Amino acid sequence: MVENELDRKSSQIKGLVDALYADFTGQIASALPENQKYNAAMIRRSLEILAAHLQLDNREQADDKFKLSGQTFSSSQLAKALRDRQDISVSHDKLREDLKSDVMHRRWQANPKTLSKPD
Repeated sequence: MVENELDRKSSQIKGLVDALYADFTGQIASALPENQKYNAAMIRRSLEILAAHLQLDNREQADDKFKLSGQTFSSSQLAKALRDRQDISVSHDKLREDLKSDVMHRRWQANPKTLSKPD
């Protein structure tokens, strides 16, 4: 029940962002003076990034969590564990694969029009 409510709220927020984007790009941005075009482009890009973030299928990726060897780490916890040379009981290849996946998701979030969505 709680998840359905979260999905409904997420859908409502996405609808609001979509409406805001449509109004901004369709009416507001074109009416701005020439010296405000850069600001308009930055606002438009910010709305695109927000919309892409809301569309992420994998909420754990959005929440910045890594599941390694049965343990869950936030990115800051993982960074600290690696800096402190703690044994996190995961192979270097698995860690590299998970970190690469995280980076690719972040790159896609920042560039949804130019990069394909990662798996």
